[in-house]
Amino acid sequence: MTYYDGRGRSISLNKGDYYFKIVIADGPIDSESCGGIFDKNPSDEYWKYSIDDVEVWRLKAEQVDAFYFINVISPLELYTEPIVNEYGENWGDFTCNLFINNNYGVKISYIFPDNKSPEIFSEMDDILRSLTWKK
Repeated sequence: MTYYDGRGRSISLNKGDYYFKIVIADGPIDSESCGGIFDKNPSDEYWKYSIDDVEVWRLKAEQVDAFYFINVISPLELYTEPIVNEYGENWGDFTCNLFINNNYGVKISYIFPDNKSPEIFSEMDDILRSLTWKK
């Protein structure tokens, strides 16, 4: 475990070249450091889980060759139809910094090698689903 900006801890679990990383900070983490918009309908691109009362989504990266690192995200706002502006389509907003009980910021990441193992992704998802927030 290592400290995160003197305000929390970072925990990293690994199996070979696969890493499941959790950063926990006292107080909220900067919401701008990882967040953005869904530029297409996200309904089929993410596995969706719930950790206590926080909805978390994990990109189905085991099916995509271009990714070696993903953040678990939480949707902030979702639309049933896209909002089209000069930047393109916006299906909603998300953050990678989960806010827990207004006391903690949590960032969860999966880091993996070029050869993706569905079994290890499944193990990481099991760890993700097993998390609970101590109140």
